[in-house]
Amino acid sequence: MLTKIAPYLFAFTLFLSATLVFSVQPMIGKMMLPHVGGSPAGWVVAMFFFQVCLLVGYGLAYIFSKLTPLWNALAILSVFIPGALFLPILYKSGAHEAITPLIIFVQLALSAALPFLALSTLAPGLQRLFSFSQHKTANDPYYLYAASNVGSFTGLLAYPLIFEPLIGLSAQSYFWMVSYGVLFFCVIACALLILKTNKSVFTLKLFGKPKSETTDKTNPVSWKRRLRWLMLAAIPSSLMLGVTTEITTDIASAPMIWVIPLSLYLLTNIIAFAKRGQIKTSKLAAMHAIGVVLILVHGMANIQGESTLISLGVALLYLIIFTISAMLLHSELANDRPSTNKLTEFYLFMALGGAIGGGFNAFIAPTLFNDVYEFQAILILSLLLSPSFKDKIPRSLSKILLALPVIAAIVAAAHIGFGPFGSVPFLILAVLLFFASVNTRILFLISAIAFVFTLLNTSDYLHIHRNFFGVTKVQNHSLYADVESKARMFFHGTTLHGFQPLDEQTAHQPWGYYTANGPVGDVMNIVKPKLTAVLGLGAGQLICYNSSGTKTVSYEIDPHVEKVAREYFTYLEKCGDNEVVIGDARLAFEKDKNIYDIIFLDVFSSDSIPAHLLTVEAFDIYKSKLTDNGSIVINISNRHLDLRGPLSALADHNSDIFLTKRHHWEENKNPYDLSSEWAIITDNITLAQKLQAKNWQSFETNTKPWTDDYSNFIATMKILNINKSENHSEEK
Repeated sequence: MLTKIAPYLFAFTLFLSATLVFSVQPMIGKMMLPHVGGSPAGWVVAMFFFQVCLLVGYGLAYIFSKLTPLWNALAILSVFIPGALFLPILYKSGAHEAITPLIIFVQLALSAALPFLALSTLAPGLQRLFSFSQHKTANDPYYLYAASNVGSFTGLLAYPLIFEPLIGLSAQSYFWMVSYGVLFFCVIACALLILKTNKSVFTLKLFGKPKSETTDKTNPVSWKRRLRWLMLAAIPSSLMLGVTTEITTDIASAPMIWVIPLSLYLLTNIIAFAKRGQIKTSKLAAMHAIGVVLILVHGMANIQGESTLISLGVALLYLIIFTISAMLLHSELANDRPSTNKLTEFYLFMALGGAIGGGFNAFIAPTLFNDVYEFQAILILSLLLSPSFKDKIPRSLSKILLALPVIAAIVAAAHIGFGPFGSVPFLILAVLLFFASVNTRILFLISAIAFVFTLLNTSDYLHIHRNFFGVTKVQNHSLYADVESKARMFFHGTTLHGFQPLDEQTAHQPWGYYTANGPVGDVMNIVKPKLTAVLGLGAGQLICYNSSGTKTVSYEIDPHVEKVAREYFTYLEKCGDNEVVIGDARLAFEKDKNIYDIIFLDVFSSDSIPAHLLTVEAFDIYKSKLTDNGSIVINISNRHLDLRGPLSALADHNSDIFLTKRHHWEENKNPYDLSSEWAIITDNITLAQKLQAKNWQSFETNTKPWTDDYSNFIATMKILNINKSENHSEEK
């Protein structure tokens, strides 16, 4: 009887363990965001931290596997005790001024390393213990890995859909602590079951290999085979983080977005290990090749999403191709799994591969590439592991296909070396890529050429730079294709963060999102502030509202942004008295001794919203820096998220007035105006009445205000609130 229930007990324990592992990741990631400036790169570093912990946990499981089953079980249980001392989990931020990947990694280690380490030993450790259960499936316990991945999948989906919208971080942390205790007793039950059903494992001898452990002598584990395991694990891991960076940069750095690629990554693992040898990798390889082509063509075309639907469509394309690629590689990995005597070693190499992939994205890619190219680069590398890479070139197409890389190299070299030739080289390379998709070896060569072409094709930019906080670019271009509006433009990611007209007569006026014809002009003309705070520097356009006797203090988290603003724009030099403070718009601003007439909140990472700047706690800090009747003005222009609800709720929480106004470029058709949407939170009744006379409108909501403990991005997505997008009310 006990033998029959063994798979169910072990499966449930692994399920619970994996659920805890993959729910704590977004939970602590959300705790971390206020302390890392809201940068999407923070999640990449967090994922690398978890992968390192998983590697150490699997390493411990490998060491424990050298013990006899009794001592193996006791060793696994012993790891739980020090982990319990760190519960409930809280993010230990320290008092560091700088925000670097290394500092974030250390802070995460101090916050959650030991509890996560304890859980990480269970997946391989319990599967090895199960192999001694004398159940009929004991000689191939890998199917339990699928149960573990189902738990991971459940934990990830439950977090953004249930835990994040319904309960705060403190309650989540305590619930996780209780579940950790339940898991400890489940592991004890698994160990007792093995000891009860298999008396031969009950020995006080410390080391030794039981006779029941299987060995496959027909397919020995060589170092070449181990290296292949490593690569088959590393590439999907890197692709997962690469596609996460791609989609979070332009939507939001939040658990809701993080878990989508990670869930797909786990889903491919579940399917691959549950259906060993049953997945036809030849079809996956063909789809994988086409996917590489589509991603590279999109990258060369540099298509930006001008609407939510287009952006989501591009994100969906990337996710589909990532899923196909991960499914192919995980299937190859599952099909090559060894016998149970090498089980823990196999998982150790899988974890090492995952950590290598994560480490590349977290530390190497931001230094190696000047833009977000890691997904494309690793996708090309994945072609080397495709089973179709060994296919010979069809004789009927050999001459044509062998000529393609030569043509591609000539086109790329001509474009890069002798100046731009319009869109012709892009078109030629795109056509060559589609032709090359019939043979993976030729596709790999042309893909590498096309990637280098894209990497070096920076002639359109005066400046391009990447660091932890994202990618900054500067170029001279017209704001509108059909209007003469030549300007020097400043991009962060794919979003315009400021510009300066090249015409000297208009070069030092507050255009763009800050135009005098728009919401910012309404506020500044009424308030006429003497001291203004701007959270988010950009190119420095807001400083142009300075007049005699006024001053603006700008806060900017990224020191490189100030460098760009000073070297390529002249607002800081010529627009009056101003000061730039380098630091997080919340953490550094809290230390400010000034009292401001007005605070402008204009902080974005590409088009991603840093949620920690829109919470009750953050606004308490802002309000403490305001004069009586002072106001907070927020730029809520966004392609994907409607922030009026949480901001209106925040104003209600503080008994303040909340108003918004949308400005459309078509209203004035000034060549240097940009459409924008702004909100104001104030207790100044007179100011509110004057703004309402200028068509500022109130907005009713029944949502909860965001706090450091609670936020809900799903409720703000425009695509889910189409009917509410115009829900303005004239009176509050």
